[in-house]
Amino acid sequence: MAAGVNETGSLENILWVNGQRHLLPAVHFQFERMSAVPSCWRIYSDDGRVELIFNSRNCRSEKLNLGFLKSNFRQYIGSFSGHLITADGREFQLHEQLGLTEDHFAKW
Repeated sequence: MAAGVNETGSLENILWVNGQRHLLPAVHFQFERMSAVPSCWRIYSDDGRVELIFNSRNCRSEKLNLGFLKSNFRQYIGSFSGHLITADGREFQLHEQLGLTEDHFAKW
């Protein structure tokens, strides 16, 4: 899932189950951006089909300032808990599922 990356009107948000693709709605990410290591992220959709909590355990980061190119990248490993509901109403529960999140600001 992504937010603020592809501004063309298309979404990258997909759940794959047994080789089948299920489109997911637009999502929001809530976390403390100014914290060195956000301990808890909320990832959710306005319609309630996505409601996840991500608890980070560790962070890999890189910050570049090359004048014409700037990048502030942080990638977190941790676990997801919550639910995802497909368009046809099937609900998938996650309980401490290992995964990654990332926060990336780039300017060029």
